[in-house]
Formats: sequence, C-alpha cells, structure tokens
Amino acid sequence: MRLTIFAVDLRTQREFLVDLEELVEQLFADTEELRQQEAQGPVRRELLASIFRHVHSIKGVAATAGFNSVSELAHQTETLLDGARSGRVTVAALFVELLDEAANAISESLSAMAAGTDPASSTSLMQSIQNLSQQNVPVQTGMPLPDLPSDFAAALNVNEKESLLEALRQDEKIYLVNAHFDLAVFDKEFHDLRTILAQQGTVISSMPSADSSRPDRVGFRILYSSELALPDLQNELATFPKVVISTVPVTSAAAQCDASTLAPESIPAVTATTPASSFVRIEIEELDRLISASHELFGQTVLALDLVSDNLAADSQTELKNLDAQIRQSLVSLEEQIIQLRMVSPERVMQRAVRAGRVAARVSGKEIEFSIVGSKMRIDKVAGDAIADPLLHLVRNAVDQGIETPTERVQAGKSPLGRVRIEASSHGGRVRVVVIDDGRGIDPEVVSQAAVKQGLIAAGTLLSSAKSLRLIFRPGFSTAATVSNVSGRGVGLDIVERAIERAGGAVRVRTQVGQGTEFEIRLPASLGVLRALVVVSDGHRYCVDASQLVDQCEMDPGVQQELASAQTFHWRNETMPLSDLRGLLAQPPVQSSQRWAVLVCDLPKETAHGEPAQNDRQAIIVDAIEGTQEVLVRGLGRHAALWPGVVGAAELWDGTLALVLDLPLLVSVGSS
Repeated sequence: MRLTIFAVDLRTQREFLVDLEELVEQLFADTEELRQQEAQGPVRRELLASIFRHVHSIKGVAATAGFNSVSELAHQTETLLDGARSGRVTVAALFVELLDEAANAISESLSAMAAGTDPASSTSLMQSIQNLSQQNVPVQTGMPLPDLPSDFAAALNVNEKESLLEALRQDEKIYLVNAHFDLAVFDKEFHDLRTILAQQGTVISSMPSADSSRPDRVGFRILYSSELALPDLQNELATFPKVVISTVPVTSAAAQCDASTLAPESIPAVTATTPASSFVRIEIEELDRLISASHELFGQTVLALDLVSDNLAADSQTELKNLDAQIRQSLVSLEEQIIQLRMVSPERVMQRAVRAGRVAARVSGKEIEFSIVGSKMRIDKVAGDAIADPLLHLVRNAVDQGIETPTERVQAGKSPLGRVRIEASSHGGRVRVVVIDDGRGIDPEVVSQAAVKQGLIAAGTLLSSAKSLRLIFRPGFSTAATVSNVSGRGVGLDIVERAIERAGGAVRVRTQVGQGTEFEIRLPASLGVLRALVVVSDGHRYCVDASQLVDQCEMDPGVQQELASAQTFHWRNETMPLSDLRGLLAQPPVQSSQRWAVLVCDLPKETAHGEPAQNDRQAIIVDAIEGTQEVLVRGLGRHAALWPGVVGAAELWDGTLALVLDLPLLVSVGSS
C-alpha cells in the first residue's frame, strides 16, 4: 500500500498551532496541579488521565500538521504516562519533572515553528523519558478483582478496568451504588449524585437499568471507589434516601483480570469525544478590518447627523441631539467590544516564563520561589506576543546570574530561598511588565572588570552605574565567569532590547548591588478608542487624552511671551508650571499677533519604579483647540520608540490623520 502525504497550507498550519498552544496550556495546568497534589487516590488518577488525553491529542494534531518532532516527543511522553497509569512507572518528583520538561520542549518547538525556525533537538530528553518508561516497577499480576455482577464485569472497557486496578493498588474500597430516579427529575438528580460521588472518590463505571413495573422511573448501578468507610459514605449521600450502597467483596477467583493485559500495545486507540466548541477563530488582520469598518461607520454617522441637524427647526434639533448622543455612545461601545476581542490575559506568557525559570533553577541547583502579579489583567494580543520571548529570557537571566547560590545567599545574610517576581500592569496607554529578583544586583565593578577582559575599556577604568547598565545590553557582552547552558546576565539582553524596540517599546533597568535587579519592559498600547481633545500647534493637529483636561482658556495676543518667560500660570488662585506645546515638539515659536489657548491638565506622574502616583497639575500653551472626538488610536509599531511622547496615530472624522500625544511623557522630557 502506498502512503499518500497531503501538504498542509500555511493558514491551516497556523490553525493547528493555535490548537496545539491551547492543548499545551491545558497540559501545563494539569502538570502543575499534579506537582502540587500530594494525595494519591482518585485525584491523581484523574489528573494522569487528563494529562494523557492532552498528550494524546497533541500527538495527533502535530502528526496531522506535519510537526514530526513534536509528535515524536508527545508519543514518548504518552508511553511514560501509560506506564504511570498502569502502575509500571512510579509517579514521583522525577516523573513530574520530565513531564514539565516535555511540555516546555513542546512549547518551545511550537514557538520556533511559528517563527519559521527549526526547533531545538529533544534527543536527550526523549532518552530520559524512555529510561524512566522502562523502569517497570513490579505490579501485581495476580491481583484479585471485586466480585461484580457478571453483566457489569463483562461491560467494563479497558480504561474502566485500569481505573479499577489502580483503585485496588491504592487500597481503596469498592462499592456498588444503586439509585433510582423519577424520569421528570432524572437529569438533575443523577448529576447531583455523580458530583457528590466525584468529590469523595472515583466513579469507575455506570450502567442504566429499567424496572418494567415502574416505567416512570430509571435506575442506575454505579461502580465506585473511595477511601471512605461505608458509614461515612452513607452520611455523604444522606440527601439521597433512595440510594442503596453495598460493599463489593474482593475474591481470589480464578477468572481474574491480569494487569499485564493492560500493556500499551494491547490498549486500543481511543479518541476522546469533545463537546462542540462555541469559539470561532479569526485572524488579527480580519479583526482589525472589522474595527476600522466600525470606526468609519461611526465617523460617517456623526457627519450625517451634523448635516441633518443644520437643516432642522430648533425643537427638532434638540431631539436629534439626544438621539445623536445615544448613537455615539452605542457606536463607541460597539468599537470597544470589538477591540476587547483582541485582548488576552498575559497569564499564559507569564506562566511560560515561570516554567522556564523553574527548569533553569533546577539545572543551576538553586532554590527559587516564583510569583506572578497582574496575570488577570487584559492586554492587546500583539503586545502579549511581543513580550513573550523577552520575558522568558529575562526570567532565565534572573535565575542563572541574578540569584546567588544558596551558599552565597547565606553568606550574604540572606535566606537561601531566592525570589523572582513578574508583575504586569497597564496605565497611561502603556503596558508595563517587570521582572524583579532579590539577587546580587549589577555591580559596576564586576561589569568594568568584564569590559576590561573583553577589551572594551582600558584597564583600571571604573564605569558609572548608568554606563554599566547600558553596557550589559551590548551584543555578546557578559559578566558570567563561566559559560552557562541556561543564560548569562548580559547574554541575549541585546536581543531582548531589539525585540522590544521593534514593538515600539523600551527596556529599563534598576539595580542595587547586593539587593537585586528590576528589568522593566514598556510597550505602547496597540489599539484603543480614545475620547480625544484635538489641538493645533504650528498648523498641525494633535490628539490628547480629553480625560486629562481640567479647563481650557482662550488668551489674547501679546500675553504669551510674558507668560512663557514666567513659566508659570495662575488659574483660580492656583499657580502651576507652564509649558509650550510648540517648544515640547521642537516647533518655531508662535507669532505675537496670533490668538492662542492654554490647557489646564491633570497629568499622571510616576514613582521611581514607573508606577502611577498622584496627578500633577500642568498648564500647556497650544495654538488652538478644535474640540473633542472619539478616535481610534493605532500604535506606531517599531517607529514608536523614535518619537518619545507620541503614543500612536488616529484618523479624525474628516479623514485626516493626527498624532496622539502622551502629554505626561512630553512634559517630563521637556523639563529634564
């Protein structure tokens, strides 16, 4: 028979990647729960079964998409899991570590394939998995089975027999639960019964039965295992008075189900049936077109209403204005809802970085506690993708070179347990992600010595703290004394910086020798609806956040130079700093005969750590004020870093483009 291989087009391949990413996230979640779950019994069995299903699905999808390396690794992992489920492989720390490494390797391979690069080799990992799979812990092949009714025993499938054997290996008690329900309330009561049973043990199998004398009732026999004794189980099911529970005796009958019959090769392939998904996938580009179309509809509707209003009587204009306000609110709400479809939680990329950090800690023999803050917020999908790899690299750096060894930490008077924290936040139109460690910090003396060795500076030169922090971003620069397989403080930081700059963001570093280091990633928001105040400066229109406006004052010609020289503005018995937007934008000064205006704004300030603080009242001179509009702001991508104080661009209702200004940043840069 000749095998025919069908090529998978790029669009379909991307859809497969999305499927695989979702499966890998589920795999990570269950593996983490297995790591934290110390109990044996039903909880562990359910987790192993769930992980097995995820890996089995990953293998199938990867094989279909042509991702052979992922499929092979998933196949080896599936064999390992099958050994754990059948009792031939011990579920211990090494088992969980290998599962974690396999999930990480699959995730890294998928990321490489999505980027169009070759995935790293998993040969050594697969060998480790094979070695553990062949552990072959002795199992009881002559284990007696419960004395089940013959029809029930004959109906058990392979998976149910395996669950039964595992329950016996865990010394759990086996019960037969007989329940009868009225047809009218059958669905609810049977669901409630199974829920309570699942909380206290494992529902291995269930078989319906019917009573010819009671056609209005339906019966069920449930094969069940639990650590609870019979009286305790009866108390748990006290709300079901018609349920009868009997203990199933375990005999040594000759006709036994041998555990050896459950070897991997004897288990038929089972495809789990999954409920139909209610999700529809859509490309970001298609979503952007939908957002643009809705905003264009918004602008055209507003212009049409304005034209109609000009030709109406006064009372009709009042009615139309009320309708106009409702329509505007509805259209803005529609735009915001569509934009929310682009928003994702950063939890996936943060957890991925933590998992990579755990692997790095294990390799380097360090004890590290990881924590995450802000994982429930929502950020634009583009921003989430942009921070994924840089965040992974920063966490690995923090583990490998930031955190000291337990011995070094004790000698420095610290706890042997190091800490790495990842924080995510969003404010002022920016996404902020910070990696903080309580390690050794970046010492200018150590950086200077490394720079001398690499011939970058003259011997005996001591760099300042600021120059040291800039030097660690130099391509190829490292302070590591030895080459590490994980990372090095400085190795790859140039890649991190370039990746963030391509996304229009920046990387900041704060450090304190002996106390730790903080790497901050800042990205501008990619897309959003803004109620903007449109202002004019040197003949160009700009948008600023209208929510920052407190008041606006029209000024007479000839007063500007006097105010500008004073650099202060008096407003309602309050004196505040005064800035000229032309000066902030490096434009020529205004003509003395020209009218102009002053904006009184509350601008958010930041602490030294980049967090929002109390607002700062400022006055800003502009040439003219045109009014407010709801505009769709788009990020400038990699160009954003070239213009500090510009967060994006927006199309105004007349079809012209205007830059959107970040007034707090502009003022802070202009005053520094």
